[in-house]
Amino acid sequence: MTKKFAKSLVIVILLNGFLAAGWFLFFNKVKSSQARSAQLQKEISESENRIESVNVLKKTLEELETERQAIEKAVVAENDLVGFIEFLESLARKNDVDLAIGSAFLPQKKEEALSFNLNLAGSFAALARFNILLENSPFGINVETSQIRKMSPDEKKTKKTSKDWEAVFKINILNYL
Repeated sequence: MTKKFAKSLVIVILLNGFLAAGWFLFFNKVKSSQARSAQLQKEISESENRIESVNVLKKTLEELETERQAIEKAVVAENDLVGFIEFLESLARKNDVDLAIGSAFLPQKKEEALSFNLNLAGSFAALARFNILLENSPFGINVETSQIRKMSPDEKKTKKTSKDWEAVFKINILNYL
């Protein structure tokens, strides 16, 4: 029996050795997996932070673009004088006012303002409304002088108009680049 016992003991010791080695390998594998998992979690966190930063930057750029467009609409640029003149014509049409631009003065220095002389014809109420809308436009328009007078029947025939009043406005555009 001692031989059987010794054989059994050797088998149990070898089996325990294999189990201990297996447990050690399994433990190292789990530990290595945990380290890899921690590394991946760190990378994911950094990527999420970068994505969040990019989204915040995109939102900021969109807001700035909206503000830039609003500023561009309120400023008459040198290359957009045609757009400003179209704005004046549109404002005149909406108020049933005949508009003719008598002259324009392009500033030579930064201190000077872009100026126009506007010849208008319409009813007194339409001319007054045009004046108010012009002064309240986003372009920073200052009506430097305005002369409104009633036309005589002979003047209306000569000018071939049915409008009763005529006006001459000298305007300065303060928001000019």
